[in-house]
Amino acid sequence: MKPLPVRGGKAMVEQRDEVICVSWAPGSTIEGEDAKAANALVVRLCRGRRYPLLVNITGIRAVTHAARGLFMSVSPATRIALLGSSPVDAVIATFCLRRCPPPCPARFFTSRAAAMRWLRQPAPGTRSIGKMKGTSAPLDSLPGATGTPKSVRDLQGMRVLPVPGTTL
Repeated sequence: MKPLPVRGGKAMVEQRDEVICVSWAPGSTIEGEDAKAANALVVRLCRGRRYPLLVNITGIRAVTHAARGLFMSVSPATRIALLGSSPVDAVIATFCLRRCPPPCPARFFTSRAAAMRWLRQPAPGTRSIGKMKGTSAPLDSLPGATGTPKSVRDLQGMRVLPVPGTTL
């Protein structure tokens, strides 16, 4: 697929081998509107499915607070690999990941090959045998428990009770 420009011209988005790739232009400061435009394009490419996401941040200047919040609030990603090449890139990535934790596993890489290997691993909580839609596989039962859910559907409406000595 040919790379698509993000409105504002600071990034390009493309889908390569079941991975969505976002490449930010070196020297860019990523603002809220930039993040919103990039997210919209990624969501459009995903067409309701979830994909691993490779985000190349090599040489960017900064990511604003508004942009961080938008990136991590809603994401169709199963995993996010942030790719950079310098200690500054690593600091920006670490700051973003710690200040606004994403809704899926995320890591910083300096090697594109290593990032792609990690992205192609099965998503947490899924099986690596074929493509599955939804989660209809039975859940493991708890020995001796009554009312143990047998499927994800059984979990709907259940209350979570605190373990004595802990807080929720």
